[in-house]
Amino acid sequence: MPQITIKYYCCFTGYKLIEKALDHICSALGGEILDISAFSKELTDISVYVTCYEDRFMRDGIGKPVKYIRYDKGKAEMWLPMSFDEVEKADDETRLLMVLKNIVDSVNIIGERCRKSKRAQFDSEGVVSELLQKLGIPPEKLDGIHGSLTDAEYKELMSK
Repeated sequence: MPQITIKYYCCFTGYKLIEKALDHICSALGGEILDISAFSKELTDISVYVTCYEDRFMRDGIGKPVKYIRYDKGKAEMWLPMSFDEVEKADDETRLLMVLKNIVDSVNIIGERCRKSKRAQFDSEGVVSELLQKLGIPPEKLDGIHGSLTDAEYKELMSK
């Protein structure tokens, strides 16, 4: 079964901050796996890592972004770092939306790269729609939510 598996890669403090949100999302999905057979035939194994490390760890190279697709193997991995400071300051509902936005950002990057390469079909919009529907969250709730560091934000963090 083609699937997206939701995982995490965090320091202990980062995990404790996002644990409740991850549990809520996985509970709504019925586990860590989302069936994507209706959205892609070529990509069969996608791993989305929600990454949350303190800045000091990230400056040492831990928790860096990874955007990796192996079209020939039907695999993709996305590791998008979250802003630890923003996660730490957020309330539980905002943390849930931040984690969800991180997952959505990952799915959208995969969709964008598949469209550009034309090496695989992946309906990222359909995946996001199904994910939000299963969670009962309207898409507008993610407007203005900062779920992952952009490449420029990550580069700036690394220069400090």
